[in-house]
Amino acid sequence: MHRISNRLKWVQNTKNPEQTRKELESWLPKEYWGPINKLLVGFGQTICTPLNTKCDICKVNDLCPSAFKESRMKRPKLEKSTAEASSLAVRAGDMASVKYEVEVTKKELKKDK
Repeated sequence: MHRISNRLKWVQNTKNPEQTRKELESWLPKEYWGPINKLLVGFGQTICTPLNTKCDICKVNDLCPSAFKESRMKRPKLEKSTAEASSLAVRAGDMASVKYEVEVTKKELKKDK
């Protein structure tokens, strides 16, 4: 969760997982803490890995400020066609919808201040 949150710029370059958790909890509604943890951990194990990120098959690479920066690949021109990529894309799509909800919630919280 720490690595992915930093790559997505959901936190401000936190140095360790505890800082990341605290910063996420400061703006992320409590109801999302469990679901987002499961999504980000799985996403980090399959697509947004520590080394050799798979930005080319990531369904949210257009939303990610870090896309293709750590990868040796350039933005792909080929369609993803394997069953594995399809399965991972569904999980990435789930993450994209959570990110959208999080962004909306952040804007709402700012308006309330």
